[in-house]
Amino acid sequence: MKSVHHAFVPHESKQNLVSIGSSYNPNKSFTKDDFLPPRNVAKKFNISIEDARIVMKSLLSRRAIFVLNGHRAQIITNLGKQHGLFLHPLATEIFQEYLNKQRD
Repeated sequence: MKSVHHAFVPHESKQNLVSIGSSYNPNKSFTKDDFLPPRNVAKKFNISIEDARIVMKSLLSRRAIFVLNGHRAQIITNLGKQHGLFLHPLATEIFQEYLNKQRD
C-alpha cells in the first residue's frame, strides 16, 4: 500500500477534497498527543466509544483523506494494535460532517 503522506495533490483532485492551509501558508505540525483516540472523539461528539471506533474504522477502510498544506493527509491514522486509531486534529469538522450524513 502506498503512503499518502508526501504525495502532492493534482489540481483536479483538490476540487473534490477539503483543503486546509496551503504550501505557501502552512499550518503548524502536530505531535501524537494532538491526535484524538476513540474515547476523546466520543466525548467531543457526544457518541459512545464503540460508535466512535466503528466510524473511525469505516473512514480508515475508505482511506478518507483531506488536503493539508498542499499534501494528502489521512483523516484517521492507524498506529497499530497497541496504540489504535487516531483522528487528525484538523479533520474534526470533516468527521462531524460524516457523522451527520450517517445519521440522516
